[in-house]
Amino acid sequence: VEFFAALSARTPVLLVLDDVHWAAKPTLLLLRHLLRATASLQLLVVGTYRDTDLDRTHPLAEMLADLRREPGVERLALTGLDEQGVVAFLEHTAGHSMEADGIELARVVHAETEGNPFFVGEVLRHLVDTGAIVFREGRWTSDLSIDQVGIPEGVREVIGRRLSHLPGSANEVLSVASVIGRDFDVSLLAAIVAGGEDSVLDAVEAAEQTGLVVPVPGRAASYRFSHALVRTTLYDELTTSRRLRVHRDVGRALVDRPDAGSRLPELARHFGEAAALGEVDRAIEYCRRAADAARDELAFEEAAAHYERALGALDLAEEDDLSARCDLLTQYGNALNAIPDPRALDVAFAAADAARRHGNVAALADAALLAQDVAMRLAITNHDPRVIALVEEALGVIEPDDTERRALLLSALPPLLMWSSDTDRRVALADEALTLARQSGNRSVLARVLLRQSLGYDHADPAVVPRYLAEGEEMAALAQEIGDPLLLFHAHNNRLLGDVWVGNRAAADSDLAAMEGLAARLRQPALEARARTMRCAHTLLSGRLEDAELLMGELARYQEQHRLPAGGVPILSYRLYFERGRLGELESLFAGLVEAEPDLAGWRVVLTGIYTSIDQLDLARAQLEILAVDGFASVQRNNVWVAAVAGIARTAALVGALDLAAWALDAILPFGHVIAVTGQSYEQPVGMSLGTAAAALGRWDLAEQLFGQALDLSERLEAPTFAAATRVAWAEALINRDQTGDVERAREMATLSLATAEERGLARVAELSRRVLG
Repeated sequence: VEFFAALSARTPVLLVLDDVHWAAKPTLLLLRHLLRATASLQLLVVGTYRDTDLDRTHPLAEMLADLRREPGVERLALTGLDEQGVVAFLEHTAGHSMEADGIELARVVHAETEGNPFFVGEVLRHLVDTGAIVFREGRWTSDLSIDQVGIPEGVREVIGRRLSHLPGSANEVLSVASVIGRDFDVSLLAAIVAGGEDSVLDAVEAAEQTGLVVPVPGRAASYRFSHALVRTTLYDELTTSRRLRVHRDVGRALVDRPDAGSRLPELARHFGEAAALGEVDRAIEYCRRAADAARDELAFEEAAAHYERALGALDLAEEDDLSARCDLLTQYGNALNAIPDPRALDVAFAAADAARRHGNVAALADAALLAQDVAMRLAITNHDPRVIALVEEALGVIEPDDTERRALLLSALPPLLMWSSDTDRRVALADEALTLARQSGNRSVLARVLLRQSLGYDHADPAVVPRYLAEGEEMAALAQEIGDPLLLFHAHNNRLLGDVWVGNRAAADSDLAAMEGLAARLRQPALEARARTMRCAHTLLSGRLEDAELLMGELARYQEQHRLPAGGVPILSYRLYFERGRLGELESLFAGLVEAEPDLAGWRVVLTGIYTSIDQLDLARAQLEILAVDGFASVQRNNVWVAAVAGIARTAALVGALDLAAWALDAILPFGHVIAVTGQSYEQPVGMSLGTAAAALGRWDLAEQLFGQALDLSERLEAPTFAAATRVAWAEALINRDQTGDVERAREMATLSLATAEERGLARVAELSRRVLG
């Protein structure tokens, strides 16, 4: 993107990509990244592809569906030349106008080629090569009737007939070249075919004269098939046994070349094909090396393909190397998880099965950690119980002195148990993991354990706030020290939430910008979706509702395209519609979520807030009563606990359930100075909700204190919607108290709130402000 930005700053640039249907998925992802660049580019990209070569599973079909929604992208359906166009083609090629017989020839050629210009050109070459048409007295003519000309059916037959006019030795050389690839060089061919370099040069010269191959500009003694179909025709004509032998010979020749180390993908492909001929060890070696190199370059699709090929080669071994299988499956699963591909979970279980058969406890632990990571990416709330069982199985057999893996396994359980009611176990596991990680002395392990620590906290404990901030700083320092960009991304994510939690806007902006930069660099869709989620939350925080709505739409499409969980879209939608006074439109969505996950208190709290906003107070009270069963035991003390209890405090006060409001007020009073932050969004200042509850309970001094904390926090965060909501809630409390000067103060606050509401489109705040002023 930087390259094209610099280039197009000097002059507009046209970039033409031909035969995009032949592109592999990493290339298409690169193209999509360029097309979505936000940099200023004077760039027109033209890509051509054959839609007949696409099916639903083709990566280009997926990308085209995604790009259809992008501005500035236009698709043009091109048909072949019509008959008159073919006549013009023939006239241009011949250099003279067509007479009746030429026009009839054009009609027949059009019928056989459907006007495809490449096919038309190939047919004309065929007719010239066979002598069906000849150049005589300055004109192309024929002594044959149209029926005798013999137009072949289909371009493969055209190419096949043209190839048949080459010497047999030339066909043999080109067949070997087709196995090498679309591009090939003389020296590599000469190392494989009989006759050496002279035979190769003779064959290439003959093929070049007929236009079947062309020189590669800038690369001495290198050639390219003039069209991919030429190469494919030759390749498909080889018998399976012959094709595998040539792949083996090409691989062996490449190994002996001085540039072999830079040609790992080619070596992997050739030995991968030749594994059936006994090249299993080399196939595994080069496929693994190519995969590792691709992984290090963040080309996860390519890495996954190489690991899969290595596993296929391993299947052909005389004896199953379970140690190699464990490792390859784990690496394959990690690559799939980065894409992300839901098959990663099945691969993790396959790796665990191989580890059991091998008796490899360490490999079992690695498979369990992979399964946990996949599960966390595939689901937001409920996790596959098989994953929990696998992690616990690994913990039960891991060697006591393997403190590093034990620490990682212990830290893997709290995220999987974060929606359970067993908070004590979750906290104990997280604390033990951190203790072991520190004892191990491994900085990377400690950083990975710290990454998961907050999911093991008891969030009802006020000590969570300073601990979260301190451990976030420690993790960021470790990630920076280690030089691990993935850990650094997560460190910035954790710090971002802490920044907003306590009202540090400058630090929050910096951490979010760092996340976005790292997500672009790491090229993992789950990370990109996470950065986009927090950008939506940040935009809502700044009161730019229209921009936030656009970003949320893009986020939802991105998550759907990459088969990621919906993530923060529902709760971000709640925040957006809350500000706009349109929560009623989300009733069916959250009622469905409550029905699907009845034990998840967070959805029920949101639904309670929706019912309160649309004056369905009886329904709101009913939801509150469900939440209050057994002393609110269903409200898990995880990372949404503060936000959930703050919501209970506010809605309980508004519907008159004062006993429940009192419980909530006392439960989170120590958090009155923070923002109710969840993993996906920034809710309102806790002090605002608690101030509403305190006012409803007649605890006026406390209410004033809490509202003041909330307003100060909102202003430090530069959050105009939070400030407006706090002022109007404070104003309502003052109106209800109605002591000396309360009405005047309330009107001042409501006036400021109304101005912000009208500027930002805050319909709900505007309505409440006018009620105070009216």
